[in-house]
Amino acid sequence: MKRRPESIINLELGFADKDRTLSLLNLLSKDGTVAVNIMRARITEDSAWLVLELCGEESRVLDVAKLLTDAASVNGPVGPLFSRAS
Repeated sequence: MKRRPESIINLELGFADKDRTLSLLNLLSKDGTVAVNIMRARITEDSAWLVLELCGEESRVLDVAKLLTDAASVNGPVGPLFSRAS
């Protein structure tokens, strides 16, 4: 059986609902066809900002990317995930 090449997609997403975000990540952690690597995260009482790396078969990676992008309230680079007081 021929093995298909692995695809990798990087996403930076903001979610207004932290609980929905965590339930999505929990659901995806049980999916054996795609690996969701959390590269950076900032989770507050209400919201979540995530930098994710999706790895797996191209069609499944694209499906998961669409699922996450549709669920997100902000897509794309948003600046630093952490702010420090000066």
